[in-house]
Amino acid sequence: MSTDNPNTIIKEGLNDAAAPSALQSGTKNWLEGLDNPYFQAGFGLMGVGVVFGGLRKFTTFADVFLRRRLIKLTNLSGVYRNGSSSVFFNLVAGTGMHWLKYRGVWMQVVRERDTQSMQMMSGNPWETVTLTTLSRDRDIFLRLLAEARDLAMRDQEGKLVIQTPWGTEWRPFGLPRRKRPLHSVVLDNGIAAAIENDVQSFLNRRQWYVDRGIPYRRGFLLHGPPGSGKSSYIQALAGSLNYNLCLLNLSERGLGDDKLTHLLSTVPEQSIVLIEDVDAAFNKRVQTSEDG
Repeated sequence: MSTDNPNTIIKEGLNDAAAPSALQSGTKNWLEGLDNPYFQAGFGLMGVGVVFGGLRKFTTFADVFLRRRLIKLTNLSGVYRNGSSSVFFNLVAGTGMHWLKYRGVWMQVVRERDTQSMQMMSGNPWETVTLTTLSRDRDIFLRLLAEARDLAMRDQEGKLVIQTPWGTEWRPFGLPRRKRPLHSVVLDNGIAAAIENDVQSFLNRRQWYVDRGIPYRRGFLLHGPPGSGKSSYIQALAGSLNYNLCLLNLSERGLGDDKLTHLLSTVPEQSIVLIEDVDAAFNKRVQTSEDG
């Protein structure tokens, strides 16, 4: 015999039946709210805010990414007396890892910068560039380096490159200069032609020196007051022969016998050495007596 109260059973049944009705009512109210213009406007503004927030984050990320991958260099050159100037902007690959495609071959480029040490001449930090590609495409490096060499030599084509000692080695000094014609330097009658003919004869007799074991070098001593055209003529002569010019000043501080010998033995090929202030080597020489 059941002891449940019939009223209780009926009440619970009504509650169970009312639960789905409440759920349906809530769903209906929510759907009706979608048709509310105020709700739609608020929902639209929220969506626009999310989109703009995403765009703002994307632009920030893109700006940081580009700053890491690109360096904007401003080079001010050609400043004239009238105040005008020309400005050039260059975008180059920044430090980090990059990917590029050269002649159909993908390669990885890693540019690293050493901020602990600087180049003494330019003041720029030392950098290392590492190129990586598949083993089957390794020959592309030779083509890339050859093209880079040709582009670098294009700036020196038809110009005179001047080098000076830096420590114990020769390094380019300044930008390549325009060659000066030989006839633009005026010397005493016959001197310029005699030197030019002697140099041409020396260049054509290289094998003669080799066969006899004689050092293949030739020297000229030019003397005269300052401004008489000695250095100018040597520069013009080097330009006409398509040779580089190495400047060496004997009055340079710290230039000893060992350093001088090393520099003269490591002169770059196809170069003329111009030794200036030769008399500086004799200013401090002490004359000794016949007894020593």
